[in-house]
Amino acid sequence: ALFKGKNFTFLSNGILGDRLVAMVKKFRIPLTVMSLDGDAKVYRKIRGVDNYAGVLKTACRLKNLTQVGLCFTQTPWNSVADYRHVKRICQKNGYRFLFNIYSNMSYMGQNRQKTKLINPFYDRSDSLYAKTYNRWAKGELTIPCFYMRSSCVIHPNGDVVLCQWKNA
Repeated sequence: ALFKGKNFTFLSNGILGDRLVAMVKKFRIPLTVMSLDGDAKVYRKIRGVDNYAGVLKTACRLKNLTQVGLCFTQTPWNSVADYRHVKRICQKNGYRFLFNIYSNMSYMGQNRQKTKLINPFYDRSDSLYAKTYNRWAKGELTIPCFYMRSSCVIHPNGDVVLCQWKNA
């Protein structure tokens, strides 16, 4: 009932495919985004489970029920080739391609480490976020956070925060 009549986006790792499809059907979720950070080997390395094929199968099952997005998170453990791999899958299947950057933010008692620059390749990407990230990381650009106007973060321990960066 939490989602009924709301314009929510589901963010998922795609592991519980049957449950995800059922929820999208039941609550008519307009956008479902699943993580995919590279090919099967890279996915297993980053996510710690062998579910690359499961994500692709679930995305295919959802295609006529919701807008499907695959989110590539740039990390120290994947590459530009992995970015291109996920982007090709999205282009081929008509999925939204989303881009995220792994960070070491303060999270549930863990201290945030210094922000690192990402590969300059991403400065030429389609994503405004990726294009401006290195300038922000160098302190050349200040970006206000509008995340809390449309979303919130629910931590695994149940805490609800308005901004994942500020933990408040």
